Amino acid sequence: MVSVKNLSPTVALNREIKLSNSEKGLQTALNVLSDFCKCWKLEVNINKSKVIIFNSNGKTHNYFFKYNNEFLETVKSYCYLGMTLQHTGNLNLCSSLLVEKGRKALFKIKKTIGLNNQCKLLEKLFDSLVVPIALYGSEVWGIGKQHRDSDPFEHLQYKFIKEILGIHCKASNAACLAELNRLPLYTRIEFSAIKYWLHILESNNSLAVKIII
Repeated sequence: MVSVKNLSPTVALNREIKLSNSEKGLQTALNVLSDFCKCWKLEVNINKSKVIIFNSNGKTHNYFFKYNNEFLETVKSYCYLGMTLQHTGNLNLCSSLLVEKGRKALFKIKKTIGLNNQCKLLEKLFDSLVVPIALYGSEVWGIGKQHRDSDPFEHLQYKFIKEILGIHCKASNAACLAELNRLPLYTRIEFSAIKYWLHILESNNSLAVKIII
């Protein structure tokens, strides 16, 4: 992943990602990018540009990549467009960090207006300000997971519901959902995953994600 900045008076920031299934292929892609940037007078921010080598078994490789004769740092994780990617391909860290951000958003709501308001209002705020953060990108990281009540994002919703209802933290989760006519959050994940899959199937064959799949 490389960070590119425009050298024109109006500075524009952008992110570029290069993918390859071989060491030689990635280096070639970096060389092509270098030629392109020179042609259009663009500069790559080396300090923000990283290399991540995906390997499901977690094995590290002693590969070194250069951009304009400068070595790029190889990392084991990288935050790209709000999602933390790990070199093993595991997205558990990504989902955990997003839930933590959702928890902070919920704390902000509690601190700003408190929980002594109508349940419908608080539910709307939760669904508008907390859920989109906690489930960001869940159509990707939520695929193939066996969802449980103990999942961090489910626990976040249960804790919220029990607080606004003023009931004990060990009360039945199913009863709490029924009281407010809500569903577990994993149903939203599955719905988003289906929508995303249909989008891929209906998209142009040149779409990168469709080529990879």
